[in-house]
Amino acid sequence: MFRSHLRAALAAALALALTPGCGSPTSAYIPEAAAARQDLETALAAWQKGGKPAELAQGEHPIYFVESQWENGQALESFQILEESPSPSETEKRYAVVLKIKKPAAENRVEYIAVGRSPMWIFRDVDYEKQGSMGEVPNAKARRPSARGR
Repeated sequence: MFRSHLRAALAAALALALTPGCGSPTSAYIPEAAAARQDLETALAAWQKGGKPAELAQGEHPIYFVESQWENGQALESFQILEESPSPSETEKRYAVVLKIKKPAAENRVEYIAVGRSPMWIFRDVDYEKQGSMGEVPNAKARRPSARGR
């Protein structure tokens, strides 16, 4: 249920944020690199401390953090934000991160994508692509057509 509300909220927020007009330039919704990195660090620290993703969306500066491993109950042992990655779009910021998961023990280098300002939306790369395949997130990488569709 949370995911369906999340998708609807995301679609509405992004449509509003990326629609020019009413005197609000689109650039007003492009995340600043320092703020996006800080929000990513805040979200990852909350995961590491055992919090819940929905808790980040509360308060004056909501952060919507879409991370399927966290939502599926996996515990984060540690993380390291490496650097801002090149982005295919001017409307998002991307960060390379090393995650160390407790059980099952794993260490992975992943990418997080930040869009918006307030609220800030931060997606793990695979979750961002899933949203994009549903037509709800602009600028997601195009998926290859299946062999059955040819």
